[in-house]
Amino acid sequence: MIEKEAERQIALLHAAYGVVAGIMFGLYYKSAAIPFLSVLIWGFAISYPAIFITRKMFRLSVEDFNIKAWLIKGFFYFFSVWVVAWVFVYNIV
Repeated sequence: MIEKEAERQIALLHAAYGVVAGIMFGLYYKSAAIPFLSVLIWGFAISYPAIFITRKMFRLSVEDFNIKAWLIKGFFYFFSVWVVAWVFVYNIV
């Protein structure tokens, strides 16, 4: 079981990673239209390595931080912040 403080730090780590990825995509990805399914695939592919980083940083086992836990505690925060930062930077630049 993961402590509440560790869950908050994991969410913050993934949100910060989402800000960085959103800024990078906003600056360098200049496609006129991108389908929603493609956005989901890009988001999953970009954020998947964060599961291993999180396990190492917080010394979590695979049972403690499996794919289901990562989707709820990490990917959701990454994806929501990533899309907002991406749209914001894309519209400014």
